[in-house]
Amino acid sequence: MIVTQHNDNRRSGANLSETTLKPANINGRTFGKLFELPVVGSAYAQPLFVPGLRIRERIRNVLFVATMHNQVTAFDADTPQAPLWQRQLATSIELPDSQIGPGGYRDIEWEVGILSTPVIDTQRQAMYVVATSRPPRGGAILHQIFMLDLLNGADHRPPVTIQGNAGRATFVSHRQDQRSALLLSQNKAYVAFASYGDQRPYNGWVLSFDADTLAPVGTFCASPQPAGDQGEGGIWMAGQGPATDDAGNLYLMTGNGDFKPAVGNFGDCVLKLGPNLNELDFFSPHNNSDLDANDKDLGSGGILAIPGTEMVIGGGKEAFLYLMDMNHLGGFDPHNDNVLDKIPASITDGTHHIHGSPVFWNGPQGPRIYVWTENDECKAFHLNFLTKKVNHAPVAQTNVNNPDNFPGGAPGMPGGFLTISANGARDGILWALHPWSQDLNQAIGEGVLRAFDAISLAELWNSRTNRTRDDFGNMAKFCPPTVAEGKVYVSTMGGLSHKVTLGETALGGPAMINRNDHDLVLGWSGTDNPSHLNVIISSDGLNWANKVTIPNETTPNAVALAFDGSAPPTGRTFIGWTGTDGAHSLNVMSTQDATLQNWSNKHTLNEQSDHGPVLLFFNGRLFLAWTGTDNRLNIQSSADLGATWQNKVTLNETSPTEPALAVFNGRLILMWNGTDFANSLNFIESADGGFTWGNKITLGDTSGHHPAMAIGADNIPYFSWAGSGNNLLNLLHSETGTTNGFQVTPNFKRTFTDSASNGPCLCEFQGKMFIGWTGTDSGAHANVAQLSRGAVAVYGLRP
Repeated sequence: MIVTQHNDNRRSGANLSETTLKPANINGRTFGKLFELPVVGSAYAQPLFVPGLRIRERIRNVLFVATMHNQVTAFDADTPQAPLWQRQLATSIELPDSQIGPGGYRDIEWEVGILSTPVIDTQRQAMYVVATSRPPRGGAILHQIFMLDLLNGADHRPPVTIQGNAGRATFVSHRQDQRSALLLSQNKAYVAFASYGDQRPYNGWVLSFDADTLAPVGTFCASPQPAGDQGEGGIWMAGQGPATDDAGNLYLMTGNGDFKPAVGNFGDCVLKLGPNLNELDFFSPHNNSDLDANDKDLGSGGILAIPGTEMVIGGGKEAFLYLMDMNHLGGFDPHNDNVLDKIPASITDGTHHIHGSPVFWNGPQGPRIYVWTENDECKAFHLNFLTKKVNHAPVAQTNVNNPDNFPGGAPGMPGGFLTISANGARDGILWALHPWSQDLNQAIGEGVLRAFDAISLAELWNSRTNRTRDDFGNMAKFCPPTVAEGKVYVSTMGGLSHKVTLGETALGGPAMINRNDHDLVLGWSGTDNPSHLNVIISSDGLNWANKVTIPNETTPNAVALAFDGSAPPTGRTFIGWTGTDGAHSLNVMSTQDATLQNWSNKHTLNEQSDHGPVLLFFNGRLFLAWTGTDNRLNIQSSADLGATWQNKVTLNETSPTEPALAVFNGRLILMWNGTDFANSLNFIESADGGFTWGNKITLGDTSGHHPAMAIGADNIPYFSWAGSGNNLLNLLHSETGTTNGFQVTPNFKRTFTDSASNGPCLCEFQGKMFIGWTGTDSGAHANVAQLSRGAVAVYGLRP
């Protein structure tokens, strides 16, 4: 049972009841990703796990996932199926937002909703969760605490809007970031706050609420008498929740801020608070002023209250771990740090930050503290219970340097986030989430799940060795994995991931089709002279092989692909292109060869274009759309594999590039970028097979190239384009399930860091959405990646 962040109120990070997963069975043959559970929004929160709940007339193990879309979802934790229940608590806040963070704020991407890990009370069958939102008709940003029924997601009590005052400080929601995990203790739910990107004024807060009624019962402010009313002293701890001792006292750390204990200002401190949030004790390093002046937050990490002891340990950006006595944390001495021990967890030069907290296991070789700072290997330190000291020389450390030949594998923030699984003092495994190959400070990027023998720290397995099967995509920063009853659950950020850059270069944008979930086909015009038509096949979207260059056919523009839906090898694949003849005639040909080696039935139409065409097979007909030499959009169809064409319609709409086609809810959707000054993106639809068109929609977004649209496995439309000016790839979803939904405000646009030199293509395949594009690199390479609204990856022993 995992009902709170890092497993228990001491934040040990250890599940000592794991009897299935053992070092002996964690390897690439027996262990790997089993399935994914799709959610809406990035899951910064750690998934929570409750066994034996009766939902829908069955006893189940249930996984609870909260996301930045303000969505909470309950899944059967053991099988890939539809949610048991799902609820959006409030409208999340689309980023960027003028009220959130300073200019250029990137610590959080895309939207703000549920950022912290909720907490569950199994006796009350309730989940406590904090959502950030703005009312639908505008107004002030607010935080609300909810008490949800575990069995159906309904409110046990109406949500309560969070407010607070202390000294000269007033709680202002849009300045306060609720990153720290919730705590349930002494029949109270505790909620801690920091800031968005240090945008002043803000304060560090802890507020408590009655666990039965949600009535506010306590308030603590880490900077109630702020110097110059700037506040600070935020409590974020990289997602770690406050820890408690057996008496229910809280232990937490603050970030940079004013340090005047006499008036209650506790910047860069370890704090001990009573259950009623009265300040009982504190510790601050001797160089407090230096920490504050140079952005070396002590509170970048959290506190581990070491099980079975009266000791706590934690550290921050300096990479020192401070071991403290619960009964006397150490106070402040400008010359000394009066703690039990001060351990350098890594190089203490300010570039090896501790984020989150260490984890603890008392294994066969004695008590150990595990910590993985950024820019370093993961290390285990021996703790002596008798002397209350830590051996400063690690007793074990990892040996990870792939893929960047760098200690720990990847340079930069945020380091590794850890969980221990063990059967008591046996079979210890250290699980770690870590960036794969880049600094993820103010960035979204791919991560890796690693499993280490908890004694030797030898790597047993990682999720990138068999990338096709095990890769989870983008890492949810500051979020440890959840390990329970033989499975490992990993939150992800969604977005663009699993990117593959092919060794192929393209003249125009690529095209992509799904051949009955048997394989994906990517087509493009090469950069050879003349530019030949090319196709390549993948069975998984990651590994591409068997490239075919179609002889004697060339085009200066993008190509088009379509598939008639029959099962390979008898299914027919179509390719369309604009010829290099003087008239730039449109051409279509096809093949029933599953390997795409042999093409025939070429038909040259009496239609011309200065751009590539687009093809789509729908209701037994092959549809062809193109931009005429007068820039007007055209569409027609064929019932005989492209030999003859009928029902030509020329719209009174114009585009400077080729259009795009999709089918949604039985309707043809035509998309294009307009010839207006801004090159606005447009939709128009037909319910009668292309004879008549209406319901034109013009978006506020613009592009110099055609957009793309495809329908996800959940019947939600995905819409993508390369933005005007910067060519960055963008993604929209229609939450309403209609094209009109792309106009809904907020529309939760996601802008990625990859850029395209032409229009992208989208294609759903094997339940996943794939995007293809031609890069803006000097070689104009073709790229393919996955797009996701968010997911939790589930790992376990493979059958």
